[in-house]
This record gives sequence, structure tokens and C-alpha cells, in this order.
Amino acid sequence: MTALRIARYRELPLAFTHHTLYEQYTHYVPADSPTFKQFVIELAIHYANLTDQVFAPSESIASLVKEREVNAPISVIPTGVDMKRFRYGEGRGFRSTLGIPEEAFVIGHVGRLARRRVWDSWPKF
Repeated sequence: MTALRIARYRELPLAFTHHTLYEQYTHYVPADSPTFKQFVIELAIHYANLTDQVFAPSESIASLVKEREVNAPISVIPTGVDMKRFRYGEGRGFRSTLGIPEEAFVIGHVGRLARRRVWDSWPKF
């Protein structure tokens, strides 16, 4: 809501990334219930409708957001990782290209990785 207030005060466009189905995480809240799940859905819809642009990570999320009556323009910007592309990584070549010694301990971070189900199989609220 702070972003909304600042955007309106400064007359700037506001974008919202609807990157997940928030209702699937209500079990982390002590008051989890079907009513709370519906509240979370309606909150996301209401907020998205206050923005100038909504971004979705996939066509399925964009379709669901439209089905839930989000009226703001929706664009799909994929954020997934093509696992086939990285299945046979070449560690030595990567290290050589970046000048990383073979004995160096390397840690990489990509963010949260989660398998996505087809949204048609998710319950409708």
C-alpha cells in the first residue's frame, strides 16, 4: 500500500507482479481458513485493479488473474528456468570462462525454485 500511496502522490505509474497464488501460502498464518483464502484472493484482485500494469510469470497465471476479473492491463514475463537447457552443465568451462580456479568453492543463487502445476487442476475459490 506504501507503493500505491507514493505512486499516486508523485503521479507515477504503478506495476504489480502477480507472481504466485498467494492463497496457497495461507497455511503459514494461524488464522488459515477457506474464508481467509478468499480474503487473500480478493485482496490481490483489489490491489491489482488499483495498478496501471500487472505482470504475470506465465500465461496460466495471466489467464487466472483475468478470470478473477483483474481489469488492469496484464503482461506475461516468464520467470521460469528451462531445466533442459541446464541439465548437462559444463562446470569446468564455466569456471574457465570466469577465471574461477577448479578448487574454488562456488555458490550460486537463483531465488525460489518451485514446480508449477497446471492451474486448471487447482481448486477454484
